[in-house]
Amino acid sequence: MKISTVQVIGITVLLAVLSACTQGAGTAQSASSSVDAMSSVAASTPGDDKQSTDDDAPITHIDCEKIFSPADVAGILDGQVTISVYPYRDNACHFESAAGSTFNLYSGNGFTDQLEWKEAAANAKGDYERVPGAGDQAFFGHGDLLSKKGDYYCAIGGTGGHPATAALLHSLGALCNKVYAAR
Repeated sequence: MKISTVQVIGITVLLAVLSACTQGAGTAQSASSSVDAMSSVAASTPGDDKQSTDDDAPITHIDCEKIFSPADVAGILDGQVTISVYPYRDNACHFESAAGSTFNLYSGNGFTDQLEWKEAAANAKGDYERVPGAGDQAFFGHGDLLSKKGDYYCAIGGTGGHPATAALLHSLGALCNKVYAAR
């Protein structure tokens, strides 16, 4: 049986790809170990008994249009508001006014959600102020609200253009509470 040059090249390429794949498996396992190690460091905060390191899982979405209405963001964004899924992160919603002002709401209990919360909680006496009525605990700082209820987190980012009035903090907290109620 005669093998053509094209078949030899094809077999060579296939072997090279297979070789690269098996060499990459060790790297993937090493990267996974790094995430697990970072998760265990994050798990060291007292009171956090559940941890998730599933940030590589497919993105899931909450039904933003069902949970929220434009009336929910009155006082945060002015005018007509569009509510949509934020496609680049799990359980995230994007709010945008006709004038172009925007903010995002993120929720979940993955590693990123926990890390943001832990940073805010660690800086509660400095850059972040406590916000009553949003989940079990909440903080506001740098234009962001970070809230926690049980082992689930809510973060609202991009509201930096507004002063931290009691009305704004109440409105942001109410958005997180709607996410918690929808779970």
